[in-house]
Amino acid sequence: MLLLLVAACTSRDPSAETGVSEVGASTAEASDTEGESSESGDELGDTSETGPTACQCAPNGDLIYLAGWDGEIWSFDPVSEQFDMIATACPVGERVYSMAVDHSMTAWVQFTNGEMRTLDLNDPVGCSDPGWMGLEQGFVLSGMSFVNDAPAPEVCDKLYVHSYSGEGPFGVGNDIGQLGVFDPELGQLELLAAIDYDGGELAGTGDARLFAIAGPEPAHLIEYDKDDGSVISNITLEGFSKTRASAFAFHSGDLYLFNESQPASCDPCLDGCTGEWASCQADPACVAEFDCVLETGMITDDCGGSLPAGVLDCLGNSCQSDCFPNLGDIQSQVWRYDLDSSEGPAPTLTPTVLAPLRVVGAATSVCAPFDPL
Repeated sequence: MLLLLVAACTSRDPSAETGVSEVGASTAEASDTEGESSESGDELGDTSETGPTACQCAPNGDLIYLAGWDGEIWSFDPVSEQFDMIATACPVGERVYSMAVDHSMTAWVQFTNGEMRTLDLNDPVGCSDPGWMGLEQGFVLSGMSFVNDAPAPEVCDKLYVHSYSGEGPFGVGNDIGQLGVFDPELGQLELLAAIDYDGGELAGTGDARLFAIAGPEPAHLIEYDKDDGSVISNITLEGFSKTRASAFAFHSGDLYLFNESQPASCDPCLDGCTGEWASCQADPACVAEFDCVLETGMITDDCGGSLPAGVLDCLGNSCQSDCFPNLGDIQSQVWRYDLDSSEGPAPTLTPTVLAPLRVVGAATSVCAPFDPL
């Protein structure tokens, strides 16, 4: 049995969401002068007028940047929890797949056909083709993040990429994926290591660490050695599902994760549609089946096939639009993972706010604040 419930996308008005500033607003006001930079920027080189400028942090490097699947690029301030739309990524006739941001505030945007475009987030008036060579080296679809090359600041930051075959959900197996590193100065892409995950999101931290979210459910947080690709740690992110669109980025000692939120109108619709829904909610196995359906957008024998007949009928008919909205109408849930354990002896994962878009890429520059908020 296979019942597809994914709807076609439609346009939306992000400005209608609570806490969202006027569409088209710029983040340039977040910094008055180019000389203002976060503490982590000091690791890249002296940003004073008399110091070296090769790795100087550009303004507005203290925010998280988000890419929507429809090409919108937004900023997110985790301090104020404010979202601002910046621009639309350069159209190539495809949806956005992932995004990374370097120290100069250049966004590297990858599309679902593997093509890459770059855009200056401080002056988003045009795009460039960086001549991405990943298409020929197994990185057609990639989770991406820039990581600084400390303790060699003259190299600035390099782009790390995590391969994905594009076939089904993220998987795990011996050497089924690969981790690569691209040097923007030399234009060279190097295979760093074979890894045990097909598909994964990447995020770099201000102290030059490299993390990935990968694997089948439940999601895993893996730290890789950025020099040789070996695994430093691998923990299970209990309570976090990658859903059909996920991303994460580092800011102020924490990781900020994004996944699809559950539609608010789904539960009320099921409550009024069938009496079997109440008994399903009291059964952990039934809840797990239902969560699988929402996360994948489809019902199969292995995912939702054991749901009560009344619930299945409601999902496929009267509650379909409430439980499976158009992809363009889905909002992402923001989560904060206390990476540095500044709030207790063990890292915690906490949901915070809803984003006004369906996030498929998240990034910070290596100049983002490093110390806890």
